[in-house]
Amino acid sequence: GAEGLVLVAAALRIVLRRSDEKIDNYFAPARHLLLPLGLLAVAGLPFMTFIFAAAHGSGLSPDTQPARPSMQLMLYQLAHFGWGRGGGRLAAFAAAVLTGLYAAFREKKRRGAAGIHLALLVIPAGILFAVIKRDFFPRYLAICFYPLLVLAALGVDRATSWAADRLPRRAAWIPAALLVLLLGAWSAGPFRVMLGMHDKLAPISRIRDWLLAHVPANGLYIWRNGYYMREIPGTYEVGDRQPAFADYPAAGIPEAEKERRSRNARSICARFPLAPLIVEPDKDYDAPRYRWIYTDFSRRQPLRNDAVARLWAWGLSPHGVAMHEAPVFVIFYNTEEDIHQRAAAQGRISIWTSGPGWRYVQTRTGILFAALEGAADLEVFKPTPGEDDFDLLLRGIGVGAGKIGVAVAGAEERMVEAAFEKSDRLNLRIGPLRLQAGTCRIRVNPSGSRRPGLLVYSFDVLPARSRAGGGAG
Repeated sequence: GAEGLVLVAAALRIVLRRSDEKIDNYFAPARHLLLPLGLLAVAGLPFMTFIFAAAHGSGLSPDTQPARPSMQLMLYQLAHFGWGRGGGRLAAFAAAVLTGLYAAFREKKRRGAAGIHLALLVIPAGILFAVIKRDFFPRYLAICFYPLLVLAALGVDRATSWAADRLPRRAAWIPAALLVLLLGAWSAGPFRVMLGMHDKLAPISRIRDWLLAHVPANGLYIWRNGYYMREIPGTYEVGDRQPAFADYPAAGIPEAEKERRSRNARSICARFPLAPLIVEPDKDYDAPRYRWIYTDFSRRQPLRNDAVARLWAWGLSPHGVAMHEAPVFVIFYNTEEDIHQRAAAQGRISIWTSGPGWRYVQTRTGILFAALEGAADLEVFKPTPGEDDFDLLLRGIGVGAGKIGVAVAGAEERMVEAAFEKSDRLNLRIGPLRLQAGTCRIRVNPSGSRRPGLLVYSFDVLPARSRAGGGAG
């Protein structure tokens, strides 16, 4: 903020001080720090609430073991305030800071100002390291950044001046130029990665791109954790593709409810086999109740934000000292070929929604329905040879009375109609429909002027009954 700008100006004033400048009194060099000190004190008052809360263990569970400040954490903080860690960056920044300390305390008449400046750096850092009993991000130490910057600037000025004094006057600019080039080269890689980042941690933009490439328009996709629906489609649009959630984890959920949610999630994926399931990293997947994820899907696509690991190679991470790489999200999915192969192996007919006309409606408890909004299609794969007559069975809820017509694509003249009434438990059987071996399409059409109030829970194909037509059971 404002105090940072003043401190930067003070640092430049110290670095660019004329060599023949006279000092009026012992504390004269510190006068530039009085205003920044006041601004820092005022700006730091709200932050004191955090210090007091941390001192009393706020935010820690009762069984948390307090962590002692580690050298790794200190180096992590120093790398972020400086030029990074790898490739000699941290060593060079530490040398600049130590050289700045030497330059600050070298002259006796400047030691008072140097002591005040050092206290501005050490005291806040000491309080934070002593009070916060766990790893913390560099932003918590932002109050120490500008004092550290001044010391590094003094060290750089001292080193480049020492080198320039030993060169001819015409070449005196070379040390400073070399330093600028070195810092530019060191910063190019991290800045290139950061400017190219589309995500902070989770690979949401990559998931969005995958959905746009693999899920058809109006298609369904499922988040294992409904929390991420705030990202897609909440923040990242995916056109008219429709989301659903398999679970919505929260603390304190009973084991029986976890089991129910897992069964419901498996049911959703079985009833809509082309819908991909996006799985976030979670230790809960090691539980037996979620092993079905690895058997019910034939393919998987891991996605990760690679920028986090690349930044950590330079000792930089916006996510803490323990986060060396971003978590991996996995998209589990099936293709139509996978569905065909599984149906052939099991010797049963597979059926699933396809194309426009379907709107997916989900209750708060996670039950998913397919609502008919207009003419819509069902894809059917019959693995057995020959032609046979079948009935289409729709299970769901009749929100209101209505009528629908069903026909096999290419044989629309043989459409079969069925009426239904309002019902909380509707079993609508329509037929007969003649299905050939392989893939075919069933067209479902609303009849009459009103849109049918039908929420379909599941679709099935059964051997045809003797009579034509259909009805609700």
